[in-house]
Formats: sequence, structure tokens, C-alpha cells
Amino acid sequence: QAWTAFMKGPKMARIDIKNSAPMKALAVAKVKYPDFFKAADRIYKDPDAKWDKSICYCPIGLGVTNAVDLADLDAPSPSERGEISRTGATLAVLASWRKAKSIYTLDEDLEAELFKTSSKDMTVAPGMLTIPEWCIFVETKLLQGCSGLFIMFDHDIQRGQKELYISPVTPEGKILTSFYLILPKQPQRLIEILKGEEADFRAKDISNAPELAPYVSNYFKVSRHAVRFTINLLLYLSAINTEVRQVNKLSFRRQGWIKDTPREVAVYSVGEATGYRIRRINRYVREHGEPLGGHHRSPVMHVRRAHWHTFAYGPGKSLRRVKWLPPIIVNGDGEEMDIPTITELSEK
Repeated sequence: QAWTAFMKGPKMARIDIKNSAPMKALAVAKVKYPDFFKAADRIYKDPDAKWDKSICYCPIGLGVTNAVDLADLDAPSPSERGEISRTGATLAVLASWRKAKSIYTLDEDLEAELFKTSSKDMTVAPGMLTIPEWCIFVETKLLQGCSGLFIMFDHDIQRGQKELYISPVTPEGKILTSFYLILPKQPQRLIEILKGEEADFRAKDISNAPELAPYVSNYFKVSRHAVRFTINLLLYLSAINTEVRQVNKLSFRRQGWIKDTPREVAVYSVGEATGYRIRRINRYVREHGEPLGGHHRSPVMHVRRAHWHTFAYGPGKSLRRVKWLPPIIVNGDGEEMDIPTITELSEK
């Protein structure tokens, strides 16, 4: 009965790959800028390319440079400069995503727990965040009006820094703006990184323009939510107990000429069983009320909230792995309690 409930329970939506946001964006870009993707592939193979190819496939700067050349404007206005930057960023992101074409769908309840967990501050260390491919697309309703996020690493050549780059996409496949996080070379608190980047931006003359003030404040407010959620998502995807399952079977082998068809897209579901476990906890709390206590040292039954657990391993226990622990009900002796699930079945 529990297994039947699980199979019916996960909130995983079917993906219409052809009409998905990333495929729409790619189709539009190939019509408007038919030569860019071949040029990006050619430049990547150039041994004299100046960016760190272990970080990204197509830097944002390369896309923006191409967009500036295409615009051919001597003195673009602020709005035109903004549009050129968005176009360049879109091209760079799509050039990176089309190499593997992966779409990740999150269980809704796991997504909600990751978002709650992201409200806590954390230390960001070099090498802590990884991405399975050059760029992935994650379906999420995290930002209003957007259907998902493109996530990749960027190498900012001018500043010589590695960045986490996040691009929200509308259902129509349009990238409105993007967020980034400079990845430190030494362990640093996330809140310190965010505050430092905002302070640097506000120190620039352009950010002090009265008409831009409300947009700047809103940008950094939304950016914090997107960055924190993305970090937690990437940690989950790289955790030792991650739960990722490919749900479609590709009808081709990834080699040779890229055709940019829906058959090349790999769809992965994330957190099906974990989401089911979270729903059991939430249902129990709704029906029986929140158990007393409320923290991990409580001597009475309580809900232990979802959290990260770090394990030391390797030579001298110098390396770290993370494990994401979902919420669980714990009794007074500190033992995890299994919540029974009763599923009503029809006579058939």
C-alpha cells in the first residue's frame, strides 16, 4: 500500500520537451543568430582561447562581445546596452546548455524544503559546488513569471574570477535578467559575499541614478533568493544520497553533429521518494499537530527539520562530503519514527 501511494504521490509533471522554455529559447536564438553557435564551438576548440575551459564552455563575456558586434551601435543608450547584455548572456547560456540538453524536474515538496533550508547562512568553499554538465535547466516556480532556471559557471576574464551564473527563463523562453555569485578562493560566509557584491555595485556611478534605485534594490532582493536556492539545489545534486532518475530514453547517441531536436533532451526527475517522505511528515503534522519539543536536543517527540550534514573523509579527514537529511519525527529517545501510511483502495 505504501508503495502504491508513493507511485501515485510524487508531484512530477510531464515535460512537453518541444514546447519547453529552453527549447523555445534555443529555437528563437538559432533563427536570429544562426552563425553564433558554430562560432562558439569553433572558438572553444581554439587552443588560444583565453578563458578557463575547465570552468565553462562559453563565457558570458564572449556572448556579450558577439551581441555588441551584431548591434553595431556607436553610442547605445542605457536601455540598448541592457538589451545587448541580455542578448549576449542568452547566447552564451544556450551555447553551453545545448551541449548536453538536460532538464531537471523537482518534486514540489522537495523544492519547498530546499527553499526553506536556503534561508540559513552557510560557508561557501572552493570546489563545494558542482554542476553535472556545462549548463543545466531546472524547472522551478521559484521566481514569479518564470518557468525555470539555467544554471552554469562563468569565467569572468576581466576580474579573473569564477562565478555561479543563474538565468531565470519565462515560459516563452525569454531570459529577462540574470544573477551571479562570485565564488571565493577561500571559504567565506555567503552573506558576506552577497553584501560585498552589492556594496561594489552601489559604489559605481550608474547605480546612483535616481531612476535606477528601485530596480537595483529589487534586483539584489530577488538575487539573494535565487542564489541561495540554487546553492542548495546544487549541493543536493552532488550530495552522496542524491536522488536523480532519468525519465526518458534518448533515441540517439551524443556524438557528432548536434541537431537541436527534442530527441536530444534528457529529462531527470529529482527527489521523488524524498518528496513522498516529506509529504508523509506534513500530512502527519496536519492531522495530529506539531509534536512537542521542536529542536534536535528536545527530550520529547519532535520534528527534526531538514538540514545538511557534512562528513569528513580522505587523507587526514581533510575532504568533505554533504548529505541532505529530510525532515523526520524523532521520539523522546532520539530514535526516528516511521509513520504508517494507510491508503484506501477501491474494490477493483
